[in-house]
Amino acid sequence: ILGFGDLSASQGVRLALAAGYPGDLWHYARARVVVAARAHGLDAIDGPFANYRDAEGYRREATWASTLGFVGKWAIHPSQIEIANDVFAPTEQEIALARRMCEAYEAASGGGSGAAGAGGILVDAASVRIFEAVMERARLTGRV
Repeated sequence: ILGFGDLSASQGVRLALAAGYPGDLWHYARARVVVAARAHGLDAIDGPFANYRDAEGYRREATWASTLGFVGKWAIHPSQIEIANDVFAPTEQEIALARRMCEAYEAASGGGSGAAGAGGILVDAASVRIFEAVMERARLTGRV
């Protein structure tokens, strides 16, 4: 879990000036946490978003975290729970694509081929893991 408050304090971050920082102030730290967690077989959880009245800000931060590979985000207020559940669960489009890619790969590997193409997308032993992970998240979140 990435703790922004602790990290800010230990690094001397001047949060009052952070609004003018170009890009995501926490991108580097977030990426490092995800890589370290995955290297040890762990899931990474993104830290809290303090302004619980800013639903759009929480959604934006959660979306960035999800894009980097975090599997969840702290919710410090009940209003953030539904947003986190929505952001970190795969969409219907992601599920449909993952299902097609897994089926295409399974058919190809059953026929002795190591790769398949479906809808202009190549799926092989490496990329099928991405689609399998989407299907697993869909199962865990009750979307399939």
